[in-house]
Amino acid sequence: MGRFVFGICWFGLAVTASAAALWIDVRSPDEYASGRFSDAINIPYLQVAVRVPEILPDRNAEVIVYRTVGVRAQIAKIQLESVGYTKVENMGGYANLIARPVPNPRPHSTR
Repeated sequence: MGRFVFGICWFGLAVTASAAALWIDVRSPDEYASGRFSDAINIPYLQVAVRVPEILPDRNAEVIVYRTVGVRAQIAKIQLESVGYTKVENMGGYANLIARPVPNPRPHSTR
């Protein structure tokens, strides 16, 4: 199975997501702008259940969410599962996530 990459412009920031997994930063746009994974798109946690189906209609695709600490990422995970997504993972907080090795996506700072 081949991989593809598509670009998305979200809140005025151009980002990419891969076919392997859709990484979603569920923090505020300001937090996202201060540092993020380069392959993650920004959708605030209260909007994921509405916005993700617009981007990723395949409810069996892998979706990974993270936030500042991880509590709101868990809320986003539950919301996505409630609309039928079957492979949603909460990676927790951004600071802890960038402190450990993660093969994909790459950490990125806009500073």
